[in-house]
This record gives sequence, structure tokens and C-alpha cells, in this order.
Amino acid sequence: QSKASSVLYDGGCYCCMAAAKLLHDSGLNVIVLEARDRVGGRTYTIRNQNVKYVDLGGSYVGPTQNRILRLAKELGLETYKVNEVERLIHHVKAKSYPFRGPFPPAWNPIAYLDHNNLWRTMDDMGREIPSDAPWKAPLAEEWDYMTMKELLDKICWTELNDGDCHKSAVRLLWLQTLLVTEMCVRCDSTNFQSQGTQE
Repeated sequence: QSKASSVLYDGGCYCCMAAAKLLHDSGLNVIVLEARDRVGGRTYTIRNQNVKYVDLGGSYVGPTQNRILRLAKELGLETYKVNEVERLIHHVKAKSYPFRGPFPPAWNPIAYLDHNNLWRTMDDMGREIPSDAPWKAPLAEEWDYMTMKELLDKICWTELNDGDCHKSAVRLLWLQTLLVTEMCVRCDSTNFQSQGTQE
């Protein structure tokens, strides 16, 4: 039985390209098929005179994501620090509200408490994740099949997060999300872009 010497790989996102590179480095001939006119998947930057550049889709890499940072370096991709000096815009119900800080201000004190409870609960969930074997978390299977909407409905009392999250049909894959949370020790240490998740 002869060994396969060629592999046909469908898709040109970073994950697919990394897998194709690994196969190529192992001595196989690899052909990558991509329907678009570019590779990179959901990471895409638009440049023009008005905005200089805008990232669409995947935009942020955190300090613990060493593999994607290494791959970006190998591919010669530039990274940059998120601008925390300028104000951000929170656009909801056809109105825009400028603000500074990691999150839009909550005008309702109950919503503010709700928001803090959400992060505290995620901290607690993150502490249950073994970093060396996240699939062994006591509630791993339950969290993996939970949608964002189900999580927010379970934890939140207010509608603070309505419209801000892609809640429908999104699998949480909390094993990965909470593993990052556990590695960062606490969610509140990663709220600001320069301290973690958004850098």
C-alpha cells in the first residue's frame, strides 16, 4: 500500500493554511483550494482614504494566543496595538453614544450590577477549567453545547447585552473561551485592550 504524497485542502483561512503548512513541512505536496480571490478567511482589512484601515471579521489577538502570533510573523503580517486614547462609539437603537473605557456605560444601575454579575460568573466558570485538559471540566459538555443566548438568559436579569452579541445559533465553545479566562486569572484583568483579550 503506497503512502499518499499529495493532499488537496479546501479552504484558505488561517487554520487551513496552518494545517496545509504543517503537511507541507512533513514532506507532502499540498494544494489549497480557496473560492475567494484571497486567503485569510474572516481576517480582512479594508484600506481607503477616509478611514485609513478597518478590520472586518477577526481583528484581535490576545497575549496567550502564541500560535496565531507565530503564524502571523511567519507570514509577514503586521500587528498593531489597539488605540485606547480615542473615544469609542456605542451605536444602539439608531443613536450613537461616545464613551471611553472597555464597555459602554450602563445608565441603569441594575444593568450595571447585571454586567458585573456576568463577568463574575464567567470568572467562576473559568476557574473550573483545567488548563491542561479543558475537556475534563465538570460541565464541559453542557457548556460546549450552550448558545450565547442560553448563557445570557441563564445569567442576566436585564437586556443589557441584547443586540451586542451574536446570540442566535452561536455555539459558545466555552471550553476555549473559559480556558482563556482561566489563563488570564480574572475577566476584569482582560477588560482593557492593553491588558489582554483585545490586544
